[in-house]
Amino acid sequence: RVNRGGKDLLSFCWSPNFSRNFSADLQKYYPGDDFVDIIGLDVYDVDEADKPTIQEFKGCISELRKFSNERGKVSAITEIGNRVNKKWCLPGPERPEPNFGWITEMVRHVFDEQKETGGTGLAYIVSWCGPEFMPHQHSSDEAKDSFRALKDDKCVLFLDSFRLGLESDPSI
Repeated sequence: RVNRGGKDLLSFCWSPNFSRNFSADLQKYYPGDDFVDIIGLDVYDVDEADKPTIQEFKGCISELRKFSNERGKVSAITEIGNRVNKKWCLPGPERPEPNFGWITEMVRHVFDEQKETGGTGLAYIVSWCGPEFMPHQHSSDEAKDSFRALKDDKCVLFLDSFRLGLESDPSI
């Protein structure tokens, strides 16, 4: 931890990749409570061939929350993205537009898992960003509408929705 004047300025996040043995891997590789503030999950290509299924994804979220809560730690989806079936590539004459609705769908599954299990919310979800991953000015109206619906959801906050409070602290 980085601490200045009694304030923690840096938190350490431990975030293993998805595995089909996620629960066992958490137990086996966790570095310890003294070293970790946030426990995360990195997961890619959910619901694609030979990749994590939606149910496996939801199961990992449940395990992540349980493991984090038992230790009094914050849980998060620290990275999520889709790299397969050309969903990640920039559109062009020979390539279809990426499936920008994919991230919206994954966030909905996080919400569904929370409702199904009565779990508490994740602190944050970090999705890949950029024109190849998120809707942009040249995207279809469907892609833009899908992302707007996610942004407008009352359960979702974007960084511009709140202030961090560090801007006015001269010691930082």
